[in-house]
Amino acid sequence: MDLMKSELFYKLKNMMNPEHKKKDFSFYVHKIKKIAPLSFALLGEEFFASVLPQYFAEVVINEENLTENIFYFPLFVRKYQTKFDIQDYVVELIDYEFTKFQIEIDPTPLHLALYNQTTSNVYMNPLAQAIRHEYDIHEYVLNFQKKLSKPLLPKKNPTLLLASKNPETNQVIFFKGNIHHAAIIDELHDGKISKKNLLQTLQTKYATTAQSVWVIALNELKANFFILES
Repeated sequence: MDLMKSELFYKLKNMMNPEHKKKDFSFYVHKIKKIAPLSFALLGEEFFASVLPQYFAEVVINEENLTENIFYFPLFVRKYQTKFDIQDYVVELIDYEFTKFQIEIDPTPLHLALYNQTTSNVYMNPLAQAIRHEYDIHEYVLNFQKKLSKPLLPKKNPTLLLASKNPETNQVIFFKGNIHHAAIIDELHDGKISKKNLLQTLQTKYATTAQSVWVIALNELKANFFILES
């Protein structure tokens, strides 16, 4: 760990000179490089150093948790995308990397595996997020990581990307959702429901869809920890 770039060192400098935090954003540049390394590689350090003063002019600074101060950066980038001349897929990439980081640092929920009991309740993993992208960002990230250099531009392919965390390993999981996953998620927004009632509700709403399709979709959501059981 580089102490000179640590949160503690940055706080100490701010205590000694309160005006420091209005001029020096190097801590946050370094933090974004760690949170969103692929976005950082595409846009460069100079970009982030130049836009962060504008970003912090619009947000209320949390003096206790400095990392929390940049959680809204993806929204800021989307808001001023035209001004900063950022391509659509890069905006989505920033959103993807920040989503992954926020799920990583959030406390992991308790997971009780009762997969074979049809009477058990299912509910959404409180860390789960559904992201709609116009580009296949997940595939782009995988290619980026494999080649360790900038790959070809991502394909424009509208995607429902589901993100969650494995409570047993703390690993963040991304997988591509479909209309059946989306329908199940929609039914779970109000809280826990028994698997039996959930399947009955889906069968009633979508009578032309075989129950086996819903069972498969439900098992895929469970296997990827987007939904949990109790």
